[in-house]
Amino acid sequence: MARKAAAKSTRPSRSPGFRDVGFRSRDLPAAMTELLEQQHRLQFVIKWTKSRSLVLMSLQVRKGGLWTELLDHPLGNNSGEIVFEMGIFPAGKLSVRFLIGALMEIPKAATFIVEDDQQVSAFRPAAGQPPKALKQGEQWADKGDYAVGETS
Repeated sequence: MARKAAAKSTRPSRSPGFRDVGFRSRDLPAAMTELLEQQHRLQFVIKWTKSRSLVLMSLQVRKGGLWTELLDHPLGNNSGEIVFEMGIFPAGKLSVRFLIGALMEIPKAATFIVEDDQQVSAFRPAAGQPPKALKQGEQWADKGDYAVGETS
């Protein structure tokens, strides 16, 4: 039996397991690239006095319409920091509201919004204001607007 000569591939060799789907970023139309660049990944961060128990009970956002709850269940610990992935949002005004519960007295607590792992903005209390103090069993509910995509 005669064997057929294997066709020589013009593609560079790839590591095992690499799946080439034939899509390259250079193939994106300019409008699509611009649209993707206008999307921003946000995180909601709470920092407080370590070794004190705190629970994020609700985190909601509104982009022009109804409020949307982001939490599936409350998040809590006593490490002094909670970081929650809010998701991807387009540039513009985003309304955010939260509900935090203190299981112990917490002398200092503050919330922040992190955008694209590069920009950290004080959310509540506002920049320049002292941290929030919470008594045992007290709840802290607050809301405000955040400008997605604007650098400070």
